[in-house]
Amino acid sequence: MSLSWKEAFFRQAYADYRVFSDFNKKNALLCHQLHFFQMATEKLGKSFLAYNNSKPPQKSHYVFVKFLQTCKGRPEIRKRLLFSDTRSFAQFIDSLLPLARKIEELAPSADMERPNPEYPWIDYKTNQILTPIDFDFPEYSLHNPKMEKLNKLVKDLFQISL
Repeated sequence: MSLSWKEAFFRQAYADYRVFSDFNKKNALLCHQLHFFQMATEKLGKSFLAYNNSKPPQKSHYVFVKFLQTCKGRPEIRKRLLFSDTRSFAQFIDSLLPLARKIEELAPSADMERPNPEYPWIDYKTNQILTPIDFDFPEYSLHNPKMEKLNKLVKDLFQISL
């Protein structure tokens, strides 16, 4: 099967999202849920930003916010998400951008100095090495209304693209 970059990233994003959803239903460790959610949103953004015959997308974890910002100028996405006017859609997207940035920042950094759901890191305030399985990620509760709203948007973006 020959795929474009757009199709390949979409397929992998959807697979990651299904794992996130399964983990969510099974009350898996939050770090595992967040890891798959972060990966799904990153790849979803790359799939929407890629063109069918383009070069590989940029090697960056920071594409989901960029994608959401471009959504505001894409009436076909707005309409498929059932928003009738541009202004309310832009406000909706803008309300989710701070959380989307935080989701992007969950991608591990090379310096291992900040919380992420994948690798241990060092907390220089306490000089302790912390692990994702022992960290509660207080800003990322999946029951937080903003997180539920972002999750619904991601789910809807997959649905309108299938």
